[in-house]
Amino acid sequence: MSFKIVSSAFLLFLLSAISAWGFTLTTLPPENITATSVTAHGELVIDAEDNPAVTRGFCYGTTADPDTSGLHTSENGRFDNGVFTGVIIGLKPNTLYHVRAYAGSDPNAVSYGNDVTFTTGGRNDIGFLKKILGW
Repeated sequence: MSFKIVSSAFLLFLLSAISAWGFTLTTLPPENITATSVTAHGELVIDAEDNPAVTRGFCYGTTADPDTSGLHTSENGRFDNGVFTGVIIGLKPNTLYHVRAYAGSDPNAVSYGNDVTFTTGGRNDIGFLKKILGW
């Protein structure tokens, strides 16, 4: 019997792919869109009960299908099925953004939801003015 040596990068890829299985994510429509922030929503369904999610959040950016190598929020813990929410801040006014929910059993092995777009408001929108004026 002969054995071949497999690179550690290849093994990490295989382990990441396997541990990311078992999650279904849906990115829900964002709410409370202002010039510089948005409230994002995702729904997590765990297909395998013995494989809980330990990380979740939202990836966002100005190009389609953002992932965790770019801008993202992160929450760590032990998560079950259900809807989760996150506030994204520091956005640019009047800009089209893409957002995707993500979750995984390991921070390096995540599954992604669908890509949803939204456009931030201008600096003259009422939400921005209320925030600045403290109303």
